[in-house]
Amino acid sequence: MTRLPQNYPLLLFKESQIILRLAIPVMAAQVGQNLMTFVDTVMVGHYNAQHLAAIAAGTMLFFPLQVFANGVLIALSPIVAQFYGSGERHEIGAYVRQGLYLSQFIALPIVLIVRHLSPALSWMGIEPGVVAIADGYIKAISWGLPAAFAFMALRLFNEGIAVMKPGMYFTLVALGCNIVGNSVLIYGRFGFPELGAVGAGWSTAVSWWIMLACMSVYVVINRQLKPFNLLERFDRPSARKLLELLKVGIPIGLSLILEVGMFAVTTLLIGGLGTNILAGHQVALNIAAMTFMVPLGLSIATTVRVGQLVGQGNFIDARFSGLTSLVISVAIMTSASLVLVCLPMTIAGLYTNDPQVKAIAVQLLMMAAIFQIFDGLQVVAIGALRGLKDTRMPMLFNLISYWVVGLPIGYCLGIIGPFGAQGLWAGFIAGLLMSACLNNIRFFRLTRNV
Repeated sequence: MTRLPQNYPLLLFKESQIILRLAIPVMAAQVGQNLMTFVDTVMVGHYNAQHLAAIAAGTMLFFPLQVFANGVLIALSPIVAQFYGSGERHEIGAYVRQGLYLSQFIALPIVLIVRHLSPALSWMGIEPGVVAIADGYIKAISWGLPAAFAFMALRLFNEGIAVMKPGMYFTLVALGCNIVGNSVLIYGRFGFPELGAVGAGWSTAVSWWIMLACMSVYVVINRQLKPFNLLERFDRPSARKLLELLKVGIPIGLSLILEVGMFAVTTLLIGGLGTNILAGHQVALNIAAMTFMVPLGLSIATTVRVGQLVGQGNFIDARFSGLTSLVISVAIMTSASLVLVCLPMTIAGLYTNDPQVKAIAVQLLMMAAIFQIFDGLQVVAIGALRGLKDTRMPMLFNLISYWVVGLPIGYCLGIIGPFGAQGLWAGFIAGLLMSACLNNIRFFRLTRNV
């Protein structure tokens, strides 16, 4: 059995420095990407509560599909990282080009599906006015999905070779564009029509295309990336490489959609409890999603670090790197929980002035404070497993955690039982706790005897 290294505190400190140097730009990129949803939610929340509820409902229709696509593309990260660690850098450019093909092969059906999803909201009993606005919002934002997926492929290539900052920079550029676009299109300034939530959808879609344009120019002109010949040559789609990407990526995508799907179904169930409750849920969920971007960035960095060490054949250090990331995650998410507990009214007030919506959001933020640590532990463990290209068992674990444990508990407490939205959020806690336990046990068992 592998034991902890000697001088453990010093090695933990040094490994933490390496991981954080990789993780901080990715965290910033993830936070910036999520800030686009945050900006949409805040600006629309101050525009109209009905439009805020529409964003909540619309987002939960297209977001699981977007997450699935991103999950499939995440296969690029461990593949590139292991090639980079093993010195087989000539293989990287070919896989990235196939990843770009894959991003568009996925985008076309998802755009078509997203544009026909709004009847599900009527079926769930959500108010007709909210359904109509949500339909316009998701149709507008769907035009940006091909750009978002292509950007993701190029960003994952950069992160796989430990070039972390471009994704951060270009996401922040897109965020700035989204803020300006929202100001113009939500409220109808400078001669543009007043579109509310639909305007936020158009602004986000345009911002995604700007983000892709910036990243494409960067990978073409950057001298450091010239040896990979990313866009200088043309490859036809390769069935072998695409299948390898799908073999690693589909379990990741399904794993993510199982988690996000639980949140989406819960949101739709909460939609039947009333517009104010749905709006308050969207506020609390958006805040929880924002704090989650930090351990998600850490998870992506952990995939890269573990993948490169595995590519070098260094499994002992890969195990220690995974452990270090878990320690960092606990520290970060404990701090996030304390902030939610201490400042719930202030945080909810950033989103809305409606007293009923704010009161509901504060109640749910207390629930979010409980599951923050479990959420961080499960996502970092999954990131470490991806570095090993182990993606099938985490998919099974998420199926058990969220759909066998989490959602049934939430439904029993919140819909059948008397606890409403808080009962449904208790299902979040149960599912994330189960996922954290199963995935951490899996990682340490796989690296125990190496």
